Amino acid sequence: MTTLQERNRVYQARHRAKKRAELGNEEFKKENRDYMKTYRDARNEAEGYEKKRPVQELPLEPPIVVKKTITLKPIKTKTKETAKTKKQALNIQVQKKKLKLKKLSDKTVKIYLDNLTTLHHQIQKEQLGRWRQEIVKVLKGQVYNETELMKQLPYLKRNNLLPVIEFLREQYPEDNTFKTKISALTGFLGRLEGYEAEYEYVSDLGISLQKKYTADRDLNEISQEEMDIINLITFDEGDIRKNLKKLTDLKDKVLYGIYMYMPRRLEVRLVQIQYGSKDTDKGNFLILNKMKMPEKFIFNEYKTSDTYGKQIIDVPDEIQDIIHKYILNNDLKNKDYLFYLDRNKREPYDEGAFSVIFSNVFKKVYGKHITNQMFRKSYATYFNKRAKNLGEKKKYANDLSHSLSVHLEYEKYNIKKNITII
Repeated sequence: MTTLQERNRVYQARHRAKKRAELGNEEFKKENRDYMKTYRDARNEAEGYEKKRPVQELPLEPPIVVKKTITLKPIKTKTKETAKTKKQALNIQVQKKKLKLKKLSDKTVKIYLDNLTTLHHQIQKEQLGRWRQEIVKVLKGQVYNETELMKQLPYLKRNNLLPVIEFLREQYPEDNTFKTKISALTGFLGRLEGYEAEYEYVSDLGISLQKKYTADRDLNEISQEEMDIINLITFDEGDIRKNLKKLTDLKDKVLYGIYMYMPRRLEVRLVQIQYGSKDTDKGNFLILNKMKMPEKFIFNEYKTSDTYGKQIIDVPDEIQDIIHKYILNNDLKNKDYLFYLDRNKREPYDEGAFSVIFSNVFKKVYGKHITNQMFRKSYATYFNKRAKNLGEKKKYANDLSHSLSVHLEYEKYNIKKNITII
């Protein structure tokens, strides 16, 4: 008589053989690797185990290419306290005290945490794991384990922040994205003890970036190359249908269709499947009926949600069948993400990865590198030119979840001259 253990081995061998036949050898191996990684990560987190890895060298070569010149000077530390430096130090302490007293919203904490997690992974080549919670404590002004936390973040040691800033600039040459990363660092360093010089540096850098961004935006200028890309994207119904046919992958079709018919920022990456019409004030969802037909999107979490609140948008008829087929083919269940990681349908892409996916899909259609921000500029420019009155412009601004004044700044019609704004 065979033992239970032997019968389990036979069952497992049959199951593996069946899966291998269904998926093919390479896909089977990939799925198995993803499963084991998820299993090990969950086990390690439950046991409180953190794998130690050496700090990676920050790749500062080749030279950093930037779209605008932002001077990155060494961080100065005061060696001799004059009356002036004492006053400056006091001002910084006052600023930091105000910062600590300022309560961050849960949404802002999540944005900062996601950016800091991405930075850690890019430099250390590992996940933050349970140390994410310590960073949350810092951001919320709670008591945290400073000594142990900073051991996990060796690249943020005092007086050595410049390589990190240069690394970020290389990774994110677009000023607006770079500014987002700097904002997260400012919010974090401003709540750490003993980081006055570093906080002052990133705070000043963030202010400088914001001023340049505002000055550039107010001119409604753009390079000829970007203008060509903006004019390349059209929202004519016939063009959209033709472009959907160019895409062979269902996921690509769904992503392209959603953005063309209901332009969003990158919060689409956080959309989860939900069966039934139960309403919610947290999270982003795609509501399905009993036949698994997509009916409406609910957006609670997006950049300007504090101003515009919950947004409920009917699924456009033009892409309802495509989304329905995608859901069935991928067997998406309740709470699964619409766009999910291969290893786990309950795990969304981080913002950086989803940005890459967005750009890759649009490059398949238009043959050019297109960011989400460029796409939004294209939408504003295209429809503002065709708007018959101010009311229509307000409607198009609402589609993009921002004010009319911001919408008009998104519209681009001037070709940038070789002029430096100081």
